[in-house]
Amino acid sequence: MAERLIQTIKHGITVLAATPESVDCWDEHLVKILFGYRCGIQASTRFSPFMILIGQALRFRADNYLHVLTVTTDDDVDVEVAAAHFL
Repeated sequence: MAERLIQTIKHGITVLAATPESVDCWDEHLVKILFGYRCGIQASTRFSPFMILIGQALRFRADNYLHVLTVTTDDDVDVEVAAAHFL
């Protein structure tokens, strides 16, 4: 599992450092890659590493503006719809 994580990090740095301007700032890219890894749901546990460690889902700034609404259709099936909420 550790080798797979290292492979994922190497691939992420390679992709983000593809432009000549960003080749020397791999340490800044590492923060973005690890954030994405910690937020992603893992296939083996079906939870993100953040969820396992902290015990709650990660909230983004966009979550303050997006709310999940439950809409009942004609077939009496509940459908969750993300709606934008602007102040």
